[in-house]
Amino acid sequence: MSEPFSTPRMVELEAEIAVTRVQLASTVDALAQRLSPGALASEASKQARLGVEQARATVEQLVHDATSAEADPEASTRARVILAGAAGAVALVVAVTLLRRRG
Repeated sequence: MSEPFSTPRMVELEAEIAVTRVQLASTVDALAQRLSPGALASEASKQARLGVEQARATVEQLVHDATSAEADPEASTRARVILAGAAGAVALVVAVTLLRRRG
């Protein structure tokens, strides 16, 4: 049998193709790992926790501003308006939910 024809450029191209295949396989593996249901659920959970923590900190600051004697009067008024609006929205949602259950 005869050896297949090969040039130095062909060998170089084959080596480049092999490196590209390894890089592509690594990229596909990384994407598969990042897009796995477990990884997506974990990221969503992490983002939800951060959102809850931020909301909690915001509400705590609003309550402090609304009730503290040391709070800036403008901040205190703004906090009271926001808290009253939020309470009204919650009351509306509860009322609509109860009405839908009855009817």
